[in-house]
Amino acid sequence: MMPTPESRDSERAEVAELWRDMVAVGRLRHPRTHLGIIVVLGVLGAVCLLATITRMSALPLVPLLPLAVAAYSAWRARNASSDRSLLWWVMLLLLSVAVCIWLVALVGRILQ
Repeated sequence: MMPTPESRDSERAEVAELWRDMVAVGRLRHPRTHLGIIVVLGVLGAVCLLATITRMSALPLVPLLPLAVAAYSAWRARNASSDRSLLWWVMLLLLSVAVCIWLVALVGRILQ
């Protein structure tokens, strides 16, 4: 059974509406959302610094570079002028946090 052109148009409209809603959620206009992201990045940075002190090694400082990239991209995402640039900055933020968490796990396994 072939879908009708009207049903295809309504499905496309629903998908477009879903994408607009996802971009609106990531808009970071609300200070609480931005503050929450910055607090999470700060806690991750504090964990790295605390691990450096307790392990007596500079190896736990490795995840601080992706954290710095994530903090910069959070700042740029908050000041993004278009939805397209916002999407790229939020994707960079998520990728940087994922790399940071992976590096924390890798360093923990190396120092175990």
